[in-house]
Amino acid sequence: MGFYSPRALIMDAQRHQVKFHDIDIQISEYDYTMEGNDVRSGFRAIYGLKEKIIQAVITERKAHGPFRDLSDLIRRTPLNKTALIQLAAAGAFQCFGLTPRDALWKIQALSLDPQSLFFAAEPEGSEHVPPENDWEKLQREYQAQGYSLARHPLGILRAPLERWSEWERARNSPPFTKAAHLPHLKNGSPVRVAGLLSLQQRPPTAKGFTFFNFGRRNRSDQYRHHARYLRKRAADDHAPPALTHRGPPRKGRGCDQHQSEVHQTVAGGKNVGE
Repeated sequence: MGFYSPRALIMDAQRHQVKFHDIDIQISEYDYTMEGNDVRSGFRAIYGLKEKIIQAVITERKAHGPFRDLSDLIRRTPLNKTALIQLAAAGAFQCFGLTPRDALWKIQALSLDPQSLFFAAEPEGSEHVPPENDWEKLQREYQAQGYSLARHPLGILRAPLERWSEWERARNSPPFTKAAHLPHLKNGSPVRVAGLLSLQQRPPTAKGFTFFNFGRRNRSDQYRHHARYLRKRAADDHAPPALTHRGPPRKGRGCDQHQSEVHQTVAGGKNVGE
């Protein structure tokens, strides 16, 4: 779909009530596929996973049936440790009763040498692996595939954003405005919003402005920003590009437009640029 990222397309489809299912080593194909009216995520979503090696897994699965467990998968396919880690981080082994963190722990301890007595033998003790919190799950999903089907950064950051809003009110500065309230604002009134960068115009205009779409849980708005404020970005390109902006709203067709005056990039729960 051209310059639209999978995350932007999936979030838009979810806003239109389309249901997506996670990557599953027993079901997924390389591409996204339809399951009735739902969509099954494909292995192509996983960063760095080579098509040739995953096609061998799909061929083996179709020829000889589902994999019994992680050990059976390793014995029957040419998956190396790097590919196993990529699949585990994307949650592809939950069909084996393994959380992503459990699967990653087991894979790190596995012997992948076919000559070894312990080849593909699953280690014991994963019950002692601490569970992930919501932010750790979100970071893992974005680092593995660039999106999350179940979590949105603003859903996790809502409480901190409320505290931030209270601090801004105390300074007589605009608090964060919820997406549902944006259409009711007057042109030129101050507004502060938080969201996820879904599309950015490159290169900027001759006057140095760039346009981008700013996605929240239930809507997407367009913003105009001077290029000099967009030079500082998060170090991790796979981290969710969560942004905050302040500027006067300008009503436009289809979505609201804003000319931002202040730019901040939030990644990994920390403010990394202004």
